[in-house]
Amino acid sequence: MISPIISGACGFLPIDGPYRLGALYQQPIKVSDIRVLARYMDSAGKSLTIRFSLFDRNAGFLDFAGGYGTFIRLMRDIGFDFYRLDPHAENLFAKGFV
Repeated sequence: MISPIISGACGFLPIDGPYRLGALYQQPIKVSDIRVLARYMDSAGKSLTIRFSLFDRNAGFLDFAGGYGTFIRLMRDIGFDFYRLDPHAENLFAKGFV
């Protein structure tokens, strides 16, 4: 259930408890998921459009629930100030950008 409270400072929308995290993180990438990296590349391209259209060139960004850090690494490799936060997944690709 989504909480009706929205933080005015950053637009963060909290939700009630992560009830299924244990099951979701047992095997986060399925063997049959052959497009996982393609989706990250697609997301990076769309994020670039949004980033250039709406935000200051020097703005920093946080990927809350950033998983293995794949998206963060893509964005940092392009040259943007992105960081990752995910206490439930090991940071494999964006070490040092927490």
